[in-house]
Amino acid sequence: MDETIIKRINESFLVRYYGKEE
Repeated sequence: MDETIIKRINESFLVRYYGKEE
C-alpha cells in the first residue's frame, strides 16, 4: 500500500472518529 492511500484512510478514520465525539 502507498503511504498516500494510508494517509487518506487515516484521515477518513480520524474525521469519522472525531465526528462522533462532537
